[in-house]
Amino acid sequence: MEDYIESATDGVFTELKDDQGFRRDLVRFFSGDRYNYSIDEIKEKGAENLTAEFVEHMRKQSWNEVTALKDYNYVINKDSKRKGVDAFGRLTQAWDSSDRAGSNSWGEAVGDFGEAILTAPSTYAGFGLGKLAGRVGTKTVQLGVRKALKDRLLATAKGAAAGFAEGTVVGGIQSGLQGETREEIIKDFEYTGGDLAKDALISGTFSSALGGAGGLTSSFSQSKKADILDKRKNIKDKLEETAKTNSADTLAKTTKEKRSDAASRVTNLEAVLAAKTGDKTAKILNPLDPELVNRGGELMKMISNPDADGILKSGLSINTIRSVTAATVDLLDTFQVKEGERITSAVSNALKDPDANPQIISQLDDIRNKYNLTREQMSLIYLAEVSEAGKILAEQSIIAKAKRKVASDSLDDTASALKTLSDSGVSTISDQQAIDASMAAIRNSTNRGLLGGGLDVLRDLDATRVAFMTSQLATTARNVTSTGILTGIDLMDEFYRELGKAGKNIVSGKLPEGDALRRMTSVLRGLTWNKAQKSILREMFKEEMPETYITVFNDAMRLELGTGSNSLFAKTGRAVNIANTATDSFFKEAAFFASIDRELSNKGMTMKDFLEKGMSLSDLEEGAVTKAYDDANRFTMQRNYAKDPSAFGKAARGLQNLNRKVPFLVSAVAGIPFPRYVANHLEMMSDYTPVWGELMRAMGATPIGGDLVKTGGDRTVRQFTGASMLFAGYQLAAAKNGEIDYDSLETSLKAEADVASSAGFVLGHMYAGDALYRYVNGMPIKFDSRVLADLFGGVGDLSADFTMIEEIYKSFKEGSMTDGLQKSLGNVAATFTYPGTITRDIQGQINYDSAGTPFVRDVEGIGPRRLKGDISLKGEDTFNTQVLTGQATRFLPDTKLLQYTQSFNGETDIDYYTPFNPAPVGKINPLMKQLTGIVQRAPLTGIQRELNVLGLEEFDLYKSSTEKNASVDFILRQRLSQQVHKDFEMWRSEVQLGGLAKGKTYDELGEDYKLKTEFLTDWVSNRITAEKKVVQGFLSDYVANNRVAARGYIRNNYDIKRKQIGETAFNEATKNVSKGQFESSKDYLADSESVKEELTRRLILLQVVEDIGKTPGL
Repeated sequence: MEDYIESATDGVFTELKDDQGFRRDLVRFFSGDRYNYSIDEIKEKGAENLTAEFVEHMRKQSWNEVTALKDYNYVINKDSKRKGVDAFGRLTQAWDSSDRAGSNSWGEAVGDFGEAILTAPSTYAGFGLGKLAGRVGTKTVQLGVRKALKDRLLATAKGAAAGFAEGTVVGGIQSGLQGETREEIIKDFEYTGGDLAKDALISGTFSSALGGAGGLTSSFSQSKKADILDKRKNIKDKLEETAKTNSADTLAKTTKEKRSDAASRVTNLEAVLAAKTGDKTAKILNPLDPELVNRGGELMKMISNPDADGILKSGLSINTIRSVTAATVDLLDTFQVKEGERITSAVSNALKDPDANPQIISQLDDIRNKYNLTREQMSLIYLAEVSEAGKILAEQSIIAKAKRKVASDSLDDTASALKTLSDSGVSTISDQQAIDASMAAIRNSTNRGLLGGGLDVLRDLDATRVAFMTSQLATTARNVTSTGILTGIDLMDEFYRELGKAGKNIVSGKLPEGDALRRMTSVLRGLTWNKAQKSILREMFKEEMPETYITVFNDAMRLELGTGSNSLFAKTGRAVNIANTATDSFFKEAAFFASIDRELSNKGMTMKDFLEKGMSLSDLEEGAVTKAYDDANRFTMQRNYAKDPSAFGKAARGLQNLNRKVPFLVSAVAGIPFPRYVANHLEMMSDYTPVWGELMRAMGATPIGGDLVKTGGDRTVRQFTGASMLFAGYQLAAAKNGEIDYDSLETSLKAEADVASSAGFVLGHMYAGDALYRYVNGMPIKFDSRVLADLFGGVGDLSADFTMIEEIYKSFKEGSMTDGLQKSLGNVAATFTYPGTITRDIQGQINYDSAGTPFVRDVEGIGPRRLKGDISLKGEDTFNTQVLTGQATRFLPDTKLLQYTQSFNGETDIDYYTPFNPAPVGKINPLMKQLTGIVQRAPLTGIQRELNVLGLEEFDLYKSSTEKNASVDFILRQRLSQQVHKDFEMWRSEVQLGGLAKGKTYDELGEDYKLKTEFLTDWVSNRITAEKKVVQGFLSDYVANNRVAARGYIRNNYDIKRKQIGETAFNEATKNVSKGQFESSKDYLADSESVKEELTRRLILLQVVEDIGKTPGL
């Protein structure tokens, strides 16, 4: 034991800084794999600063679960430098033994704790103020607190239940991690289950106090909301009472025939909405169906009772149904709708007269106001008629072709009429939205038949697969990050907008407009302190525009399919995306609030006045609500382009429709699982790209790039914001000095953190800034098809990927399934296992052997099966599917019960290595991906940094020398990973180069990047070739001396040769070797009694085939 540990007991930790042993351990810890400080950085910081950093680290370990998780992963990592881990153990022991941290100021301590809290994911996962108190109970404080409280807390731990539960869970997990970490690094340290229980209880008890305080704070917001709702209710009740009186009067005075007609139409409306929500008993009936008349009569009895109240299966209240029925009567009268004619068509025909148009719209508004209906509630009448036409078409799909054409024409005519109403502002529901809504209703109310039902199952299966792709917490973290970035971008947009307004006012001699700050911060206020107003506004939206509300708030950022279905598959897909939907709704509420708030501000009204006066969304200027929910969708990258008349909008909508109608075609074969997101990504890149965006602004609302919501002013301010983002991208590139790829940031461990999936469309500005920096400094610029796919695909590893199409073509050409096609198919299959990824990451965080990316190529050479001992191989797979199987199961956690992919020990996967870094891929802090959305990687080696500077990809350098034999490939990768980075450091500084280098070393070539690229590429290629010969050499020795140990090498060589010359040659060789006993090589190998015999027969066949090939004339 170091002397300083004894000195620390009950002393001041920072006073140990002068002890030589303490200093030595500080250097070992901070230069180790946990921080990876260079010697120069160590010298610059000095002992005092390193001591302060260690104090900060231990405080974070106590208050931040991410730090605790990283520490535990660090100490169990078999690749971590042991001197650093051992030093961490001694330093931790001294920290635990000391009485207090030391001379740090109170402000520094508060800052450390504050940073830890603000960067902890649990702070934003609903733990709130309870988390603040809960961390008081973590390991560092607990070691002292336990002495004073111990089991007494068992009898007194009562209080705020929510805070207690939250603190107990988070505190227990974190304390457990800290205890397990200490067990790994401190000799004889024992952290028992009893310690864990006490620590969790302490954490929960402290949490309960502030958890209650958090509830009190929340109650203030609820009180504000209640006050506003009370004022609105008084006004609303008067309007509803008037509407009820008007409805009863209209229904009483109209003819029996009109009343029956209106009731039948509204009955179908109720059925459409009920079926859409999943009611299997709902029926959309034909106008002449006698059952419709009966149901209409039942409806009339219900709404004729003035005391009737409640909510129907459609989600509409009886009062609303009563008003809609009365409004239908007025529409039948006003537009002289004939029996069998659709109201939608009648109103559309009337609107086609430009002279009568304003009068028609005024009449419709009068009817709506008379019965206290919103525009969307009136629009439901038109939606029901589209659904009715769609149902007739669905039923005609199995009848005569002529009848089907009539039904199809009827649907087209009804949808076209609704488009006229939508374009005129009469209907808030567009033709496309009505068709989409009708599809869900029809599925639940129409006999789809075997073919239709089968197609629905495939659609649901594809939708579930796509939903699973976004089911990880990592996706939620990335969505939150990218939307957080958009919050900052929105602030910049509004800053430039207000700057432009101020400039115009100064030029025209007007006074500056007030409330500029309010408009700039609308989104921020919607996210924070205007919660009550935001919540009421959302409830208004839901009540007044239920169909539009569903399309806005039921979708998630990257959940595009299955939101309209109520099958078990669809429900499962939505269930695993509950976190995404919740965070999306949070941001949408804020964006919707901000848009309305800015509209009111421009009119000189506050949101508070708007709400307390009982005003509705219909009272806003035409287009304001449309812009508000469009802003909400745009803010979360979910514009569906339903009302976008531009070529881009139509193309985006068409691809989304194709994705819904034809399962797996767009999402899997074409490799675009999220076409809506990709379209939003491309649009945002266009809007915020200077010059290009200005071109789009100049084009205005043209058929090519028009947008009915986006104004010229919107496009202009986005150009200024885009220019600012480009400048930021350049500054970021300059800070990285070319050593970090454009889509990544450098971590504190000097590793690359890929942020592409979190950056969203801002990735384009990061690339442009990087390219500009490289151009200015004469550095190579990375530009190829993969860069374009990353920039325009939109979702990183889940973006547009056309690989499968290419691999299908290659497979047909080669006559067998390529490894590339297996990988693509495996990726499709793997998406069904995505929900299990978090289990694998948790397992990998606490079990080093279970972490990491698996090597999926077949090292055994027998396909996806395990070979145990000398059990004979009974037959071969028609084709080896190990790559497919390995790729499909790579997200599943390891288990001792079942090893579903290849393994050396039967329990864990085989590690995958890149030739340029000694650490296996994916081993470092796998759970951090789920918490932050960013994959943690090993520190970059010198050669990896140089590859980034030169714009070279590791994949390309190794691909040019890739070994077809998977066994050789695995060994070669592993050997290169441990040596290449070391050899490079020696070569770059010591070896004198010939040719154009003229005797200079690589480093002495300076900024001659072209020459550097040539020399480095050649060196890597030669290094790989030389190492490959070494590997093949000792494997050949194994073939001669220990054949079973080289079984994978032999089998893979056999398979490679068989693919080259065909199965026929091997069958002929089999006949010769077996003297006609076996007709096929497959049967010959299956007859082997042991692995050794099987391998010997393969070698014999290989030799015979080779001899036959050398025979003249053959």
